[in-house]
Amino acid sequence: MMYRRIIMLRKQAHMSQLQLAEVLHISASTIGMYEQGRRSPGLDVLIRMSRVFGVSLDYLITGTDFTSSAADFDSYRSAENCPCNTCYWKEYKLRYHK
Repeated sequence: MMYRRIIMLRKQAHMSQLQLAEVLHISASTIGMYEQGRRSPGLDVLIRMSRVFGVSLDYLITGTDFTSSAADFDSYRSAENCPCNTCYWKEYKLRYHK
């Protein structure tokens, strides 16, 4: 859960809720609500949090870092692996990746 990661990252940074709130330009009560799971931060706050804590947005939101290469993307988006069973990606490759 994201709220647990926020608590953990804040404590690892040796910050109080008030200190984190000041850095993020929000109220301490808002941080409290995030940490209780009663409210979720918006994208703008998540971006600032990721910078403050030095973690990716992927980590804040999902708990894992997403890493992929162009080769992984091409493999996933081949006509055989297309999750929506359309020929869009096959057409796209034929037109633009000859």
